[in-house]
Amino acid sequence: MKLSGALSNPVATDKRLDLAGMVGLKRRAAAGSPAVASAARAQRRRQGAILEAVTDVLGLVGQPMPVSEVHAAVEAVLAKAVPYSSVKEALSAHSRGGDKRFRRVRRGWYERRPPV
Repeated sequence: MKLSGALSNPVATDKRLDLAGMVGLKRRAAAGSPAVASAARAQRRRQGAILEAVTDVLGLVGQPMPVSEVHAAVEAVLAKAVPYSSVKEALSAHSRGGDKRFRRVRRGWYERRPPV
């Protein structure tokens, strides 16, 4: 019988250290540690907030805008960095399908549809 792979594995003490770290993290999270709370705040904005900001920006401007300008305006409205892909996704998804808030004028340009 060959033992070529069985003897080359590292000692299992590293696994115990990782488990102890996970238990400590769980306890700090349950106690409401500030480190865990700040990590939760660093998460990305919800798509609903971005969609509302995009809707507001295009509604205020009242004319077609390129996606890059919409992105810059949304960041200014929310006063925080927003992923470009999130703005693009909001415009694309809501220019087709059931909720047609926006109209694609041409490639990369969108405007707000009038409310029905």
